[in-house]
Amino acid sequence: MLKCGLLNVRSAVNKAPLLNEVIQANNLDVFIITETWVPSDAPNAIKYGLAPEGYSILLRHHGSSQDKRGGGPAVVHSNLLKATLIVDDMKYLGLENLTVKFNTYSSSFIISSIYRPPGHVSTDFINEFSDHVGTIINFNIQFIICGDFNAPGQLKVIKQHLESTIEALALFQHVNSSTHSHGNILDLVITSIRHTCIINNVGVMDCVFFDHSLVTFDTRLSKPKPPVIVRQRRSYRRFSSTAFQQELSDAFYDILSRGDYDVDDLTSAILTSTTNLLDKHAPFRRLSLRGSNRPKHQLSIGAINAIRICRRLERQSKRFCSEIIKTEYKKAKEIAKTLIMQFKIDSIKEELHSKSKPRDLWRSLNNLLLSRPPQHYSDDECQILVNSFTNDFISKINNIHQSIKDNIITDNITPFKHRPQSTNIFDAFSAVSVSEVLKLTSSLDNKTLTFCLLFFSKNFLHSLLL
Repeated sequence: MLKCGLLNVRSAVNKAPLLNEVIQANNLDVFIITETWVPSDAPNAIKYGLAPEGYSILLRHHGSSQDKRGGGPAVVHSNLLKATLIVDDMKYLGLENLTVKFNTYSSSFIISSIYRPPGHVSTDFINEFSDHVGTIINFNIQFIICGDFNAPGQLKVIKQHLESTIEALALFQHVNSSTHSHGNILDLVITSIRHTCIINNVGVMDCVFFDHSLVTFDTRLSKPKPPVIVRQRRSYRRFSSTAFQQELSDAFYDILSRGDYDVDDLTSAILTSTTNLLDKHAPFRRLSLRGSNRPKHQLSIGAINAIRICRRLERQSKRFCSEIIKTEYKKAKEIAKTLIMQFKIDSIKEELHSKSKPRDLWRSLNNLLLSRPPQHYSDDECQILVNSFTNDFISKINNIHQSIKDNIITDNITPFKHRPQSTNIFDAFSAVSVSEVLKLTSSLDNKTLTFCLLFFSKNFLHSLLL
C-alpha cells in the first residue's frame, strides 16, 4: 500500500527540516502540501529543499515575491513513483490546484491538491470545483482529490453547500474529525463513490509544528519495490597467496623474456595475464541487494526526546482538557521545533567543516544550495542519454585519430616502427634494490604502476613476489 499525507503548513519557507521530519517519521510515500507560500523567484534551496533524500517535489507557485503571499500547493513523492504533472488549461479564480498522475508497475491514479482561500463558499467556487472534477473524471482512472477547502460547518461538518455538491457529483468525503486547532474540518479527502475502497485507514493526528493536523490515509494501490542493486566482488575464500604469487611471477617473466612486444602490447599482455590469474584464484561472485523503502531518519537524541514529550502531552491534553497541560504542550512544541532546526544547522556546519579541500567545499555548497535542480530520469530516458553520450564520445575520438593520421601523412613524418631487441631484455638496466623500487612505486598512482614492471629483472620480480 502507498501511504499518503495531507497538511496545510501556512508557509513552507524555512521549514524544510520540519516537513522532512513529518515525511520520515510517518514513512509517507506521497505528501500533499497546501499553502507553501513559496514564490516563483525563490532560491532552489527553498523550492526543492522541501523534499528529503529519495523524494522529489512538484510545485505550483502562487506568484512572485512581489505578489501577495499565500497559496501554492505542492506534492512531494518518493522517487520510486513515476509522477507526471497534468496541466489544466482552465483558469480558476476561486481555487488553486495541482494535479499529478502517478504510475506504478501495475496501476495508475491521479491525486489533485486543492486550496481554497477562506471566505464564503460562493456559487462561482462550486462551479469551478465541478468543472475541475469533470476534467479529472475524463481521464477515466482512479483519482483522489484532497486539500484545504476552508469550508467549516456546524458541529464538525463541512458547509452544506459544498457537501451537497460532493454528493451531486457522485463523490465521497472521508475525513470525519477536526483538522484544525479550532475544531473545524478544513482538510478533505475525496474520492469517487465507485472507488471509495481505493483508500482506507484515514486518520487525523496533531502535527506538533503546525496549527493544522496531518491527515494520513493508505491507498490500495501497489507500492513499487525498491530497485535491486547488483554488485560483484571477488571471493577470496579459497585464495592461496603462495600459488598466486608463483604463477604471477612465472607469467611476468614469460612475458618480459619474449622481447617482441612494444609498450602497448606489453601493457595489454600484463593486464590480461594478471586478470586471468585473479579470475582463477579469486573469481567474481554476484550479489543482489534490494534497497529499503524507508527514508533515512536522523535526529539528535534531544530532538527525539522532545518529540516524545510532545506526543505524551498531546494525549494528556485531549484526555484531561487541562489548561496547564495545554500550556506545557505548547511550550514543548516550541522546544521540539527549535531542537530539530538546530540539528539541521549543526549537520550543515559539520559537513562544511569536514571539507578541507576547496573543491570538495564548493561541491558541498552546490549540493546544499541545490544550484542544479535535481532531475530523475526513467529507464528509457537514461538509455537515450547514455547512447547519445557514447556516440558523441566515440565520434570525438575518431576525429582526433583521423586528425593525427592526416597530419602524419601531410608532414611526411615516419611513424614509430617496432625495433626488435637483439640482446637480453634485462641487460640494459642497472641493478636496483627492492627498497628503492618500493619507494618509487609508493609515490606513483595505480595507473603508472604497470609500466614500472618494465624495469624489473627476473631476480627482483621473484624476490618481490615471494
